[in-house]
This record gives sequence, structure tokens and C-alpha cells, in this order.
Amino acid sequence: LYLADDDYDTCEELLKQGIEDGGQTSINATSPFMTRAYDRQVILQTKLADLYSESRKFTEALTHYHRALSLNPDCIEAKRGMERLEKAMKGRSHISGVDVSEMTEDV
Repeated sequence: LYLADDDYDTCEELLKQGIEDGGQTSINATSPFMTRAYDRQVILQTKLADLYSESRKFTEALTHYHRALSLNPDCIEAKRGMERLEKAMKGRSHISGVDVSEMTEDV
């Protein structure tokens, strides 16, 4: 809802709060799909990465995609987000002269 209104600050704050509290209150704990705390953490990390990617904070996005994938290497949403991010970073590197491979290796 906040993202639809371009309220990135509120989205960021809520996602970080959910991550800090272990994902216990951020996602409906009765959902049959998200029963484990680390599953909720994967979603929160991925959503925060998506937010950072959308707001062109690529380094932060990369960090959170990596965190999500370290919790669940099979997370399709995080993998797709990483692919989109890498494409965006490569497009930017042609303009700014940034070496994308150096950025991804450091995280």
C-alpha cells in the first residue's frame, strides 16, 4: 500500500522493523505457506531488496537479496530480483563507468 503511494520511507521502516523483530508480526503467522520465522525473514529481506532496487539504492538491494538467498537459496523471488538488479546495474555501469563485478563480489 505504501509502495503504491511511493512512500518508500514508510515501506523501508516497516520492513526493517519486521526484520528486527524476527518476522514474528510482519506476516500472518497462520498462513500455511509461511510457518517458519526464517521463511518470513526471506520474504522481508526480499521485499526490502525490491524496495531498494526500485529506489535505485543498488548496493543496499544487493545486500538484502544476498541475505534472502543465504536463508533460502531456492527463493525464486530473490533470484528474479537479483537478475533484475544485475541488469539495472549493468545498464548503469555503462553510463557511470562502475564495474558491476566488483560491486557484487564485495557483498
